[in-house]
Amino acid sequence: MNKLTKLLLPLAFLTLPLTSQAQEAPKKSIYTKVGISFSYPSNEPLRENYGSPTGYNFSLGKEIKPELFAEISESMGWSKKGKLSSRIHSIGPTVIWSPTFGDIDGIYFGGGLRFKSLKINYKGEEYSESDTYNGLGFAIKFGTEWNLGPKAKLYLETEYDQAKTETENELVNLGSTSFNLGIRF
Repeated sequence: MNKLTKLLLPLAFLTLPLTSQAQEAPKKSIYTKVGISFSYPSNEPLRENYGSPTGYNFSLGKEIKPELFAEISESMGWSKKGKLSSRIHSIGPTVIWSPTFGDIDGIYFGGGLRFKSLKINYKGEEYSESDTYNGLGFAIKFGTEWNLGPKAKLYLETEYDQAKTETENELVNLGSTSFNLGIRF
């Protein structure tokens, strides 16, 4: 080794901790998730009469800590079977925990509240009828993400939610299990 290399190599090692400490800490980021949703209603008569809704899901989230996020999530699904159609809407806050397991990350778990609304329609030749049912409940979710580039991730998640509402003569279950696929940016 020449004399210059012997002098510069130790100086380079001494400056490495200084340069890594001089870097700015990452800022808390706001993100958006947009995707498609396939739902399977918990209510058997609803599932048999109206089918399984397909629709969209949308979330706006913010990092609270490196492994903790808060989201406001909305989903809307539609289904139609013969002269019957339904629209189910869900909105509410969710807290997400994304643990890191060494070099493996991208897995997350969460839970929160949901306000759900179910609108059912019957369109016959002689008359039409429409009813709306609203309920407050909870949701839990599990998902994973894969990097698509520096600013986008592909996500796949499963969400189970439960909400009940009372009609004239019974308690109606508005719960469902949803499978969501989309992009986070």
